[in-house]
Amino acid sequence: MDGRFLIYAIRMIAESDVRLGWTLFDVAIREGRKKQRAAMDGRFLIFASRDDRKNRSMRNEELTNLLVPVIADLGLECLGVEYSPSRGNSLVRVYIEAADREVTVDDCEAVSRQVSASLDVHDPIEGRYTLEVSSPGFDRPLYTPEQFARFIGQSAKLEVNLPINGRRRFQGPIRAVEGATILLEQDGVGVKIAHDNVSKAKLVPDFGDESNKVNKGKKPKK
Repeated sequence: MDGRFLIYAIRMIAESDVRLGWTLFDVAIREGRKKQRAAMDGRFLIFASRDDRKNRSMRNEELTNLLVPVIADLGLECLGVEYSPSRGNSLVRVYIEAADREVTVDDCEAVSRQVSASLDVHDPIEGRYTLEVSSPGFDRPLYTPEQFARFIGQSAKLEVNLPINGRRRFQGPIRAVEGATILLEQDGVGVKIAHDNVSKAKLVPDFGDESNKVNKGKKPKK
C-alpha cells in the first residue's frame, strides 16, 4: 500500500499538483513508519518470549541439580523438575522413578518431605509455590540426552525454542542420540535437534504395545 501511495504521490508532484502530491507523500511515509514500528514490536515480543523460555529452562536445571542428590539419598531417581512461575502461586513439579519397581505413594510422600526441607533451606523460589511429586506416567517427559537414548525406537513429541526448517513442533520415532544431538524421524525424514534447543519433550505412548505400559527404557551399561 505504501509503495503505490508513494509512486502516485511522486507522479502528482511531477504533474504540478504539488499540494496533493506532498500530502499523499506524507501519508505514505507515516504509514511506512507505523508498519516498521509494528514489526519491531513483534521482534521484541519474540525475543522476550525466547528469553522467558531460556530463563525458565535455566531455573529447571538449577532446581534439578539441587534436588537430584536429595532424591538419590532416598534410593530414587530424579528424572527432572518443571518450574511454572505465577504471580499468585507458582508450581514445582518433580518426576521420580524407582530402579526396579513401581513408584509408590509412600515414595512420593518421602520425596515431598525431603524436597520441601531442601527448598526451605536453599530458598531458590520467590513467593508461594505448590510442590507436586509423581512418577512420569505413560507419556513420560524426557529431560536429558541420556533419557532420549533409553527410548530409541519409540515415538516422542517435542517442541523447540528456535524453529528448524520453519517448524517448532515435531513428533516421530527417536532414531539415535549422538552426544547432545537427537535424531528424530519426522514424516519419514530424519531431523537433527540439539538438546539445548528442546523446550519440552515427552514420549507418545503406544497402548497397543503391552510392554510399553511398564517400559522404563534401557539404561546404558556402565
